[in-house]
Amino acid sequence: MHTADIIHGDLTTSNMMVRLRPQAASGSPPFEVVRRSSTLLPPSPPSQLTRPTSLSRARTLPQVLIDFGLSSASPMHEDRAVDLYVLERAFSSTHPVPPGRRPHFDLVLEGYREALERGAKKGEWERLYKRLEEVRMRGRKRSMVG
Repeated sequence: MHTADIIHGDLTTSNMMVRLRPQAASGSPPFEVVRRSSTLLPPSPPSQLTRPTSLSRARTLPQVLIDFGLSSASPMHEDRAVDLYVLERAFSSTHPVPPGRRPHFDLVLEGYREALERGAKKGEWERLYKRLEEVRMRGRKRSMVG
C-alpha cells in the first residue's frame, strides 16, 4: 500500500481482515496460500494447500485492508510513519504478547522492511524508520502531557 503512495489514515488491526476460503475437502485448511509477489494470484488448487506455521502462517494468510475513509495519497515518509505508528499503538493496546515472545509489531516491521528493500530505492527503509522514531517521540510527549 505504501509503495503505491497510499496512506490508510486509520491503519489498525480492526481495519484488517483475513480472507478465508470455503473448505474444499475434509481436512484441508480453511485458507488459501498466497505466494509472496507484487501481483495478485488466483487461489491455489486444494491439492497445493499446506497449513503454514508461526511466522510463515502470518505471511501466507491473505490479508485485506478495509475502511479507506481517511485515506490519502502521499509519498512522504512522515505520512507512512504516522500510519505505522497508529498500527503499532493498536498492536500494543489490543494484542498482548506472551512473555518470551517477539512483539507482533516487530514482525510487521520485519515484513515491511523486506518489502521496501525488494522494491524501493536504496536507503528507503532507513529513512522511513528514522521518521518512525521521530513520530514515536512526538507521540510519547503528547501522551505524557494529558
